[in-house]
Amino acid sequence: MGGQPRKATRYWPTAPDTAARAKRRTEDLDAEIVRMRAEVKEAENSQEAKRFDLLALRLQLGVLEPEPGFVKLRRQVQDIAEALLDPTTLNNPVVAKHRELLADLATDA
Repeated sequence: MGGQPRKATRYWPTAPDTAARAKRRTEDLDAEIVRMRAEVKEAENSQEAKRFDLLALRLQLGVLEPEPGFVKLRRQVQDIAEALLDPTTLNNPVVAKHRELLADLATDA
């Protein structure tokens, strides 16, 4: 034994190995965050999102200047809000965050 350090067993990682794994986990988490941000950005720029934005804008204009299609536009927004209130959709934290607003939009009040 004469003063030499004991070798680490294969079951117990050495400190540098633990640090390397922690760094890999951090890098994996960073990559996951980047991927999720890209998905959100992509969703924000999707055709469906743009159509909804146009629908909301037309509805706002209909409040300022009454137009014959206002009731139809309002019903479309209500239908979308009702669909988003589905329990499977509410698992999405962004949707869940706006649950109260969606509930208000879904009603005729």
